[in-house]
Amino acid sequence: MSGNISEKSRLTEPAGMGPRILPTDAVRGFTQIAVCSGKPTGVPADIPGQIPIIFDIANGTFYAWYNDAWLSLGPGASTAYVDKAAAHYPTWRFTGPTGAVDGPAFYTDQALTFSQVNSVKGSAGTSVVFQLYWSNSRNAAGTTILTLSERVTNSTTGQEQTSFNDATIPADKWVWCEITAVTGTPEFLELTAKFTIDP
Repeated sequence: MSGNISEKSRLTEPAGMGPRILPTDAVRGFTQIAVCSGKPTGVPADIPGQIPIIFDIANGTFYAWYNDAWLSLGPGASTAYVDKAAAHYPTWRFTGPTGAVDGPAFYTDQALTFSQVNSVKGSAGTSVVFQLYWSNSRNAAGTTILTLSERVTNSTTGQEQTSFNDATIPADKWVWCEITAVTGTPEFLELTAKFTIDP
């Protein structure tokens, strides 16, 4: 036992197990954590009062086990949500759309469920039609999220859509918005989607 402690002290010198502040040019004294090559998939054994953490050396991402899931943290992370019950609101904005547009996307490594989409466009007397999609490939046609493509005509308070073709997005998918038709010259299109993270 004493031999193990001595070796650990040698590797973590000068601080050992206690709290410390290291200089920026330090070569020893760092806290060591486990690593893996790829996203962790195992279910850690429960140790009361502790949270497992690990570093994915293949993708440069930290993971922490919280609320029965591996949460990605820091650079390389696609999502780092903590409260699964809380609602999240990704937003898309298109400035001066004039025709069909394949819009921005976000990636989720956790399953999501959409419950509401709100949209508004600029300039009275115009309209914009859009649809939301998900797929494991950004180059694929994608699965439609809304039951029907939404035609946005409101330029003040906006409009709300709660009818979905497929509101549940599996983990490790891309989600994006496409404008399919434009009437007139709207100043912009803005939409916000509400979702929660599946347990």
